[in-house]
Amino acid sequence: MSKRTNATLLIALLAVVFVLLCGFAVAEETEEVTIISSGSCGTNATYELNSAGVLTISGSGDMANYTSSSKVPWYSNRATISTVKLEEGITSVGAYAFSYCSGLANVSMPSSIAKIDSYA
Repeated sequence: MSKRTNATLLIALLAVVFVLLCGFAVAEETEEVTIISSGSCGTNATYELNSAGVLTISGSGDMANYTSSSKVPWYSNRATISTVKLEEGITSVGAYAFSYCSGLANVSMPSSIAKIDSYA
């Protein structure tokens, strides 16, 4: 075999290995996401916390104000929360809402948010 043929085969082999490795990496990242907690967090506001650590607040109007962090409905799962998504229609973030969420790294807020209460 010529050097050029060997190089072509090596490149083709490396390309196959790369595709296989990428395929396995994608397969590992597609872990099923499930809802681990959900409920009400205001008169017209609800929440869902999924197994990927995403807490989504949806509905309309104000979130409830809580008297301490232990009164927040997702308190027992607070360490698993990494992202909070407040959807359009929510108008306030309730007191203590995300207090002691030690893993929280990302928060997205819509333009409808007009008020963020104490210790949120």
